[in-house]
Amino acid sequence: MRAGRTIVDRYLALTEHRIVPALASAGFVANDGRFERVLDDVLWLAEIELAPWSNEDKVCFTLAWGVAVPGLDEALGDEVRTDDCPARCPINGRLGERAPGMEATWFAVVPVRVPGLEVAVDARTAQGFARLVGAELVPMLEQLDSVPAVQARLVANLVRGRGAAANGELKSIRWIAGLSLLLGERENASRWLDYLEARSSASIAPDVVSERMAALRRRCAS
Repeated sequence: MRAGRTIVDRYLALTEHRIVPALASAGFVANDGRFERVLDDVLWLAEIELAPWSNEDKVCFTLAWGVAVPGLDEALGDEVRTDDCPARCPINGRLGERAPGMEATWFAVVPVRVPGLEVAVDARTAQGFARLVGAELVPMLEQLDSVPAVQARLVANLVRGRGAAANGELKSIRWIAGLSLLLGERENASRWLDYLEARSSASIAPDVVSERMAALRRRCAS
């Protein structure tokens, strides 16, 4: 590698020449800084995420991923987003988070003490990245290839409890109801809205909850 190549230079080269091809081999297409794979009724998204502790001497990164469902915002009566990102998807995570409580896998581009070994070191980093994409991410995403599959995963991951509901729980229930609407299953959507109203009322005045859900109730009934 030529003299004067910085850590950032190496990271950019690794991304362009190794990571982008690795994602392309998994069916992802680069699109304005993110990666997409379009299926019949869902969209797989991926985005390289830099760690907050990255600096000019050490660049750490992972891959954030998400499964978006086109039409879900409209079904729920929400503002339609044109800038989907993994973090806003109904199901999302980072490479390495194979189970609840597991940390993401972070990759690093760091200084190399022995001149000339940068290429080999960065190639090994890219190989580890590609291996996780192929062995972990793609098989997991293949189970989320349709709207019913996304809904089933949301239901399976739902933490049912008593007392005040966490914001993530309410959001998941709302998504589940919206997916039922998208599938034309209005009775099922109505049942999930009943559950959403009950869980919301554990921490919010019932009349306020009822008012907030009125528009969605009407969409379900129409």
